[in-house]
Amino acid sequence: DGFRGGLSRAFLKSNSFKNADEWISLLKEAKYQVDMMGYSLYMLTCTKASQDVLRELANKNIKIRILIMDSENTHFSAGLNFDGLDAMTLETMKGAVDACTRCVAGAKKNVRENKKNNLKFATIKKGLTECQIIRIDNNIYVTPYLYSCHTADSPLFVFREQKNGYFEKYMEEFEKMWEQNKQ
Repeated sequence: DGFRGGLSRAFLKSNSFKNADEWISLLKEAKYQVDMMGYSLYMLTCTKASQDVLRELANKNIKIRILIMDSENTHFSAGLNFDGLDAMTLETMKGAVDACTRCVAGAKKNVRENKKNNLKFATIKKGLTECQIIRIDNNIYVTPYLYSCHTADSPLFVFREQKNGYFEKYMEEFEKMWEQNKQ
């Protein structure tokens, strides 16, 4: 069923797929659309290279939507295991959200004026994301948030776009969350 639904690869740990620099390289290959949703997307937005690639993509007319948790959302800490995971505190998670917000703002500031609408950002004020979704053109990368481990140690699934497949199901989730929270 997985392969008929568009599953192309699966990894026991998401950090076995790509490190931060390799994700940046993958993002650079985008041709028309990038959608990203997660708690903070810290690994993808924590460096100057991240900011640069978002700016470059927007300037090339690639549509980008980024959706992260709002640190004031009443459900913000619902899926976070502060007691069981090293280095995870409410403050570090809020700091990661702030870092992503600053990264996107910095990228958007340097996008050409007539291309600024290509880079859109919103925070999840209503609802809760229970997985990280990264869509690059016709592929979607999904990492479920497991309470027992960090995102890097959670499984990652790669789905290719096809009718009535997993790609569509996860994009439906992204679209509903986007519509409910866009600013």
